[in-house]
Order: sequence, then structure tokens, then C-alpha cells
Amino acid sequence: MRENLEFIRTEAKIEWAKEKMNLDKLLTSKNRKLVEMDFYLKKKIYAPINELEEIISKIDVALAHLTIEEELSIIEQYLFLVKKAHTYLSANDIERFWKICWWRLNSISKIWSSTRDDIVKQIADLKKEILQVKQKIKEVEIRFAVGEFDRNTFENAISRLQSSLKTLEEKSSMMQNYLHRMDEKLFKCLEAAKEKI
Repeated sequence: MRENLEFIRTEAKIEWAKEKMNLDKLLTSKNRKLVEMDFYLKKKIYAPINELEEIISKIDVALAHLTIEEELSIIEQYLFLVKKAHTYLSANDIERFWKICWWRLNSISKIWSSTRDDIVKQIADLKKEILQVKQKIKEVEIRFAVGEFDRNTFENAISRLQSSLKTLEEKSSMMQNYLHRMDEKLFKCLEAAKEKI
């Protein structure tokens, strides 16, 4: 479906460009002023371009709707179903399926590689923040121990810092789990796709 949508989107973009060029040729500066003044004429003349823009916009929304993880889950299920039902499918259907599957997996691998690098960087930044907060906690404890902070100031500062530390650690853990889960899911899909029937 995604492959078909991307193909239709490309065709719509080409048609949009053709319509735009034809309209630019048709509308001289004098004609353009007349069209701009007549609402109904403008609507009629620009209708094909507006319709194509709406189609492209709807396709973009549909393509953006699935996350990489959701798309990998669908591919994973497809791989399982095709392997299970391969005796009922024609050789051409199986071949077409593998081509589409590999094409999507290659695309997803490229997207994931870039996304993965960003996530790894974010995790590294979070780890630095975690170390900084832990250092601040030690500083507050030392300042309390030497009498620089009273109990109330100490407890408020420690409570705030520990809350911040917990939030950062949870965020880091979630991102690491997501990274591991996605790596594993992509690896499983690639391995399953290699075992061509």
C-alpha cells in the first residue's frame, strides 16, 4: 500500500507541475488580474491544481501516519503469513511480495540508521545531565554536612534534584529500551526476509 501511495504521489506531483506550467502559459499579466477579480472563474481555473494539492496532502498524511515501529510490525506479520501460506500463492505473487518487502526494509533501515544516531546522541546527552545532577546532589550533601545549608534548604534542594534525576533516568531508560526493541525488530525482519521461500 505504501509503495502504491508513493507511486500515486509521484504521479500527482508530475500532473500538478504540468497543470501549473499550463496555467502559467495561459495566464498573461492582464488575464491574471481578471481571474484574481472573479472568484468563480479563479476557483474553476485553479480547481485541477487545488485538487492535486489536496490529493498530495492526503497521501502525505497517510504516509506519515505509520511509525517505523508500526510498519515493521506489519512487515513482520506479513512475513509470517506468507511463509505460512506460501503453498497457496503463485511464484509471481511470492516474488512480488519479496521485492516490495526488501524495498521497504531497505528504506526503513536507512531511515532507522539516521534516527538511531539521533537517539544515541540524545541518550549520551541525558547521561551527561544525569552525571551533572548526581554531582549537584553530592555538592548539596557536602554543603549541608558543613553547615552551609539548614535542614529545610537541604531537603528542598535534594527533593528537587532527586525528582529531576528520576525523570532523566526514566527518559534515558525508555530511549534505550526503544533503541533495543527497534534494533531487534528490524534484525528479525531482515533475517526472516533473507529466508526466502
